[in-house]
Amino acid sequence: MRVINNILESKELIEQLISSYGNMSEHNFWYYYNMKEEGVIPTFFIFEEKYGVFALYYEDDNEYEIISDVLAPKEKQLDLLLNFIEHSLRSSDKIFLTLEKEFRRKFLNKISQEKYNIHKPSRIFDSPVFNMNDFDSSLPGKDWKKIRNIKNTFFNENRIEIKEYKKEDKELIKKVIEDWEKTRKSTVAKAWAPTFLNFVENDFKGCDMTRIIYVNDEPCAITAGWRIPNTNTYYSSIGIHNYKHKGLGEVAYVDDLKQLKEKKYDFVDFGGSEKKNLLNFKLKFNPHSMEKYYFFKISKK
Repeated sequence: MRVINNILESKELIEQLISSYGNMSEHNFWYYYNMKEEGVIPTFFIFEEKYGVFALYYEDDNEYEIISDVLAPKEKQLDLLLNFIEHSLRSSDKIFLTLEKEFRRKFLNKISQEKYNIHKPSRIFDSPVFNMNDFDSSLPGKDWKKIRNIKNTFFNENRIEIKEYKKEDKELIKKVIEDWEKTRKSTVAKAWAPTFLNFVENDFKGCDMTRIIYVNDEPCAITAGWRIPNTNTYYSSIGIHNYKHKGLGEVAYVDDLKQLKEKKYDFVDFGGSEKKNLLNFKLKFNPHSMEKYYFFKISKK
């Protein structure tokens, strides 16, 4: 196993592995790179010089977090993950990881319960997935009546422009993130704000689509994401607004879905929600399925 601490120097190699084995929303080099902040080091582990795993190392606590499935054929992922855990816990105190429900079951069946403490999940995320074949951007019928009315009212009462990201608006767009964090006042917003600010600072590299909603000439909402490797599914990684206008969140979601329908994606993943109110908001848009993920930690006995 080889450890890469400066991932920018190995960008080409990492992107080759993503191209070969990527299949998760987090399998994006710039997403990984933008998670860097003081005391948090993106660290990439190479197995046999042909497989890899994304991890974050938290210096102050001497712990790792795995942020996606192993970049390897599916039949090798579990054994390589166990290999990573054994290697990392020789020097670190604990490892955090997020696993999909079925893969977590296989993981728990194979990992040594005598050797490690397997802690109960501290968070459970539900991730809605939307089938683009079922989405009609005209928002017809009673199932879409509330969203349709919100959108119409919003456009009637405000002057709206929706544009791709422009570098000259960088500082104004950063302010949207800062206002979002202040308004939300949550640990989740506080944790994600540095990553979102890094995306802006790096001009949304790695994103296949970035939309900025201007309300009365002021940037007020940001949506951005990318195609999940080796799929025709789009991952909406960033979807935030400054809460200055009622209905802004609904308008941003509808705009995203309309654009992604036109780009002929099969599915859209709007990411996991832990809080019930955030999940309920996403359910307004009629997802066709739901994925469940578990966040938990492993420590040495």
